[in-house]
Parts: sequence; C-alpha cells; structure tokens
Amino acid sequence: MSEGSKVWARGTVILLIAGYAFVAVKNGWVGDDAYITLRIIDNFVNGHGLNWNISERVQSFTHPLWLFVLSIFYSITREPFYTTLFVSLGFSITAVIWFGFKLARSIAAAVLGVAALCLSSAFVDYSTSGLENPLTYLILVLFLSVYFKRDYDFKYLGLMAFLAAMGGFNRPDALLIFLPMLAVVFWSLKGRRAVFVVLIGFLPLLLWELFSFWYYGFFFPNTAYAKLNTGLSSSWMWTQGLHYLNYSIRHDPLTIVVTAGALILPFFFRRRRLMAAAIALALYLLYVVKIGGCFMAGRYLAVPFLLAVVILTQYGLSLSKIGVGVSALVILTLGLSASGSPLYSSSTDQFNPNFVQHGIADERACSTPTHSLYNYPAVIPNDWAEEGRNARREGRPFMARVVVGMFGYFGGPELYVLDLNALTDPLLARLPVNQYPRYRIGHFNRDVPLGYRQTCLTGENHIIDSALAEYYDHLSLIVRGDLFDCRRFFEIIRFNLGQYDYLLEEYQKPHLLKIPYEKINHPPKADAEWVEVDYAAVGDSGIEIQLEDYSQAAKIELSLGASNRYRVLFYKDSKEVAFGNIPAMKNSGWGLTEARISVPPEAVLSSYNSIRLLPNGSEGLYIIGYLRLVDGDIN
Repeated sequence: MSEGSKVWARGTVILLIAGYAFVAVKNGWVGDDAYITLRIIDNFVNGHGLNWNISERVQSFTHPLWLFVLSIFYSITREPFYTTLFVSLGFSITAVIWFGFKLARSIAAAVLGVAALCLSSAFVDYSTSGLENPLTYLILVLFLSVYFKRDYDFKYLGLMAFLAAMGGFNRPDALLIFLPMLAVVFWSLKGRRAVFVVLIGFLPLLLWELFSFWYYGFFFPNTAYAKLNTGLSSSWMWTQGLHYLNYSIRHDPLTIVVTAGALILPFFFRRRRLMAAAIALALYLLYVVKIGGCFMAGRYLAVPFLLAVVILTQYGLSLSKIGVGVSALVILTLGLSASGSPLYSSSTDQFNPNFVQHGIADERACSTPTHSLYNYPAVIPNDWAEEGRNARREGRPFMARVVVGMFGYFGGPELYVLDLNALTDPLLARLPVNQYPRYRIGHFNRDVPLGYRQTCLTGENHIIDSALAEYYDHLSLIVRGDLFDCRRFFEIIRFNLGQYDYLLEEYQKPHLLKIPYEKINHPPKADAEWVEVDYAAVGDSGIEIQLEDYSQAAKIELSLGASNRYRVLFYKDSKEVAFGNIPAMKNSGWGLTEARISVPPEAVLSSYNSIRLLPNGSEGLYIIGYLRLVDGDIN
C-alpha cells in the first residue's frame, strides 16, 4: 500500500472511531441497576461503608473495580448521572481507539472491526449504561494486545496475569474469558517462576477476596446468591439462556453472526492462540446460557462480541480486496437491517412492551425518556427517582421495592430499602423464588417471611418461623455484628461450610406455620402500596393463627390471595370444632382481596382459640395478608 493510500486508510479509521464516539454519545444512558452501585458509592464516600443499607454489610455489586474507579470521580462531583456517563464514555472510546491503532492486524482489519463495533447494538448500548462493561472493554483490549505478541517472556506473563486479575476484579465471571488465553502463555513458560509471576499478578484480586470474606463474610457477591440460588430447574435456565441468544438474533444479528464466525474460523486455520481465544469465547457464552442470560438484551454479549471482533481482525493481513469488500457488505447489511441498530435510535425512543420477550427487553429504550443524555434532566421525572425523593423528604425509615436502584439512591442513606428481588438483601437472596410470574431473568421476587420487614426496620429478630429465625440469627451476626468480634469470624467459617443449611431446608419443608394473632390482625393502610403489604405464604400444610384467648366472634375479616379456594378450620385446644370453605374471590387489586366470612355456629357456641387456613384444590398464589375477629371480641 502506497503512503497516500495509508494516509487515506488511517483517515478512514479515525473517521470511523469518531463515528463510534458519536453513536455512543447519541445512545448514552444510565440504567436503574447502575444506581444500585451509585447508592453504595454515595454511602462509601460519605463514610457509611461499602453497603446498600448502612445498617448491614452486604456486597450488592458484582464489579468492585468499577465501583472504586467510579467512586474517585463521584467523590469530586457528587453527581450521579453525568459522572457515570462520561466516565463510561471515556473508557469505551479509549478501548476502541486502542483496538483501531494497536490491536487490529492491518488498517483494513481496523476499518472492518471499528465499523462492526459501531453497528453492534449490544456493544454500543453497553458502552454506557452505568454498568462495568466499558472498563472491561479497555482491560480486554490491553490484555489481547499482550496476548497476541509474537514472543512471550515472564514480563508479558506477569502483565497478562495482572490484566486478567483486573478483569476478574471488575467482574468475576469475566475470568472465563481471560484464563484460557493466560493458560496458553503460562504453559509455554511453565516452571515455578511462572507460578510465582502469575500469583503476583493476581495479588490485587486475591486481596479483594480476602477483604470481602472478612468484611462481608463471603467470597461471592450477594447478587450471585440472588440470581443463581433460585430453586428453578437447570433445564428452565438453559432454555431461558437460549431465548437470550435468540432475542439478539432477531434484533441485533450482527453481534451473533460475528461472534459465531469467531467461534468457528480459528479451528479452520489451526492457530493455537486464536483457538484458545475461541475456546474462551465459547466458555463464556456457555456460562451465559447456563445462567439464563439477562433481562437486559445484549448486556452479556457485548464483551464476547469485542473479543470476537479482535479474533477475526487477526486475519486482517491475509484478506484480499474482495474479502474486505464482502466483509464490509456483510457488516453493513446486518448492522443496518437490524431493528435495534444504534444508528436508528433517537432521543424520542420509547420503551415498547411488545418487544419484551421471555422477560428480555431493550433496557436502553426503557431508560431513554428520563435517563438518556439528551433527555436528562427529564421534563417528566422518573417515577422511581421521584418516589425516592419523596421518601427522603418525608423521613421514611423503611420501604420495600422491586425496582430499587434510583429509588434507593434518591431515598438517601437513612432509608432502609428492602429489595424484593433480593439483589441487596442477605436473607432473601438465600431463599427460593416465589410463585409470581418469572418476568425478568436475574431479578426474581421472593416472598418476604412474616416478621422480616419488622426485623429489617428494628434490627431485632421478629421472624415468625422458628427455623428461619434461628438461621437469621447466625446470618445477622455476620452482616450486622462487630467486624472484629471473634464470634463473628467463627460464624463466617461455619456459615460458608454450610453448617446452617439444615435450617433453610427445615424452613422450606412443608410444615404448619403458627402465627400469633397479634402479628397478623392489622389491616394495611387504605393507601398502602402492594410492596408495603405484609403477608404470609400459605403452603400445602397451611397456617395456624393462634389467638390470645378463647373467642366466640361470629365473623372474621381477612385478606387472601385472589381467585383461590381455601378451607378454614376452627380449633379449641388442638381439637377441631368446626370447618368451612372460602370460595374463590375476584381480585380487587394486586394479589390480595378482602373478605368477611361467618364463623360456623358450632365454633361460636363452643368457642375457639386457633384458626387454620389451608389451600383447597386450585392453583395459584396462596397468601394471607391479615385476619381479625369481628362481631365479638376475644374473651
């Protein structure tokens, strides 16, 4: 290639990188999940520790390196949206520049690679978002720059080990991408010195894990327990993971086609380094499918796509003009024909519920009206953020929510936010998911055990179920106890060895849950939101409400799961004195509906001191919100 041609080619690369920067800025957004991290950062820089709720230590984030990097900038600006957005753009654009001028094997390869990055919805969408992807982009291209060096020595091995550790520090499951390639270099050098060099490189990650074990009590983040400890079958998770890939095939085909090409091509040319990179790519994709993917379309495919682009551009020197032309045509056709192409997005994009498939959605479009670069601050404020601001103004001490990020951040540190999806809650994360429709993979509702809301608010154990209450006593010492208490250290060891798992198993077994009357006889406020309503799940064995004394009340008022039939039994000193049936009732709102039923005359005449409630022959969500005696008081 002549000097003039090289100048034009380099100019094309620069122009495409500028185009990528423009597209990334145009699509810039910050999602609700990013505000989970931002609340923790806000607590951290204000001296409340690395915690979601300041009263307990829970690692509610999967990206410690990203959190620490963002904390540096946030401590200066004390502003969440623009700080997060521009730090993300800085890392993403730097990664693309490095790829274009340092990593691609030729100018033609750089042109094709940057063009593909510009047109991938997954890559562009998660060039911002507030999640850790941009920092992973940069770490990955730096790692690959070393990996594709012609000759290795211990200096390169140490640098690769350090970058791999930083990738894992930024997101633990990213190690699946880095380790196979690191293993190739390690194997080529071998020996004790190689082991020592790798250990030194991984020292930052090892130190973090030790800190995490001491501070939080666990090596893994709480989100891992919440997302993987669901009780759902592995076949369901695998199927959901395939749905995740299928969503991208339909809405972002360029990402899938390029990734598939990178999986196959290295094995035709039999280049060891490229085959190891393809194996790393395959391992990560298998992991993504195994865990069911994500509710955010493209999030878990963005980093693999970048790796795939790098793999394919390592063939750049051998591409003919025809090969370059055909490749460009394929990239343009797939990128421009996709419904989710980043070139077509605009500040007027609206979330389309019809695009939600198997709980997977375009989260960037969902955030565009209020939390995109062109619409922030929004004319119509985000509902979740406004609810948080209102809770802060009112001085609310406790609230429960399903979507917690913006609500929690704007609610402030004094507001205890109970996350019904369990991402930030240490107890709920260890319980199986409830019977609600599984709408968003990775965000699964849990039933809140009766008494747990009061436990969170007061810090004292009010959980009704005895086995779960004992389990929480041990867990509470870890997440709420004195960091330097020796008892806490031994409790951490026992907990991680599974010595208290039997209590969870006991809690999950069918059993009759006995509830004192005073714990369940308070109707919610008329304006109470459903997430604030306390309720108890009615299992197959039923529940028993134990009265304070004998009663001859002729009626009971209660709220139950709608559209289900129940059997109600009345006992006097453990002896059944009467029974009746509660027919299915129409739903008057979310989940629960109120009813007033007559007590059988024989129970009224003989008096009773306990009431049992059992599911009776239909399927659905069996719960009870409250029960109180009317038309007569307890004697």
